[in-house]
Amino acid sequence: QCSTNSPNCNDVNHILKNRLGPSVEEQKLPTKLHLMLINPCYSDDIICWMPHGRSWKVLNQKKFVKKVMPNYFAHNNYNSF
Repeated sequence: QCSTNSPNCNDVNHILKNRLGPSVEEQKLPTKLHLMLINPCYSDDIICWMPHGRSWKVLNQKKFVKKVMPNYFAHNNYNSF
């Protein structure tokens, strides 16, 4: 079970993309992962930090591939993630 204190979901992807210089797809994996984990749209049922804060977990692989990966990667191959 993941713990989150995130605000209501508003188009966080759009906001983050506008604030980043290079596109999200050009960022390195640690940056992409951080952006995914701070996005309140994903934290309840797709990907989140574990309660102790030292690791993260993909909660729903199908939703992750369909809703998250297209925003951060040029592919949707979970095994390449």
